[in-house]
Amino acid sequence: MGGFIYMTFGTVKQVSMGPTSLMALLTYEYTKNLTPEYVVLLTFMCGIVEISMGLFKLGFLVDFISTPVTSGFTTATSIIVVMSQVKGILGVRFKGDTVKDILEKLIEHFHERRSGDMIFGLGAIALILSMRVIL
Repeated sequence: MGGFIYMTFGTVKQVSMGPTSLMALLTYEYTKNLTPEYVVLLTFMCGIVEISMGLFKLGFLVDFISTPVTSGFTTATSIIVVMSQVKGILGVRFKGDTVKDILEKLIEHFHERRSGDMIFGLGAIALILSMRVIL
C-alpha cells in the first residue's frame, strides 16, 4: 500500500520508501533460516529501539557518522535493493544471495527473460521518473 501511495502522491514525509527497503533486507538476512516468530520478535524489538531513540532525542548521534561512511552505506544499500529487484523486472527466476551471485545468474539466465514483465517493469519505472519531471 505504501508503494501505491508513494506512486500517487510523490514524496511525502509519511511515506518513507528507502529505509523500509533496507530494514526489510536486514530483517531477511538475519531471519532467513528462522521461523516467522523470530521475524515478528526482531521487528518488535527494532520498533522499541526506534521509539526509544525518538523519545530520548538521540538523533544527534547520526552527526558522529562521517559523510563518506553515510554515502558508502547509502550507495551499497541502493545497489543491493536494485539488484534484488532486477530479476523481477526482467521476469527471470533464479536464486542468488549476493550481488555477485545475482549478476552471474542474471547473465546466465538472461535468455529466459519474459518480454511482458520486462516491458511492464521498465514502463512503470519510466512512468514514475517522468511523473517527477511533469509534476
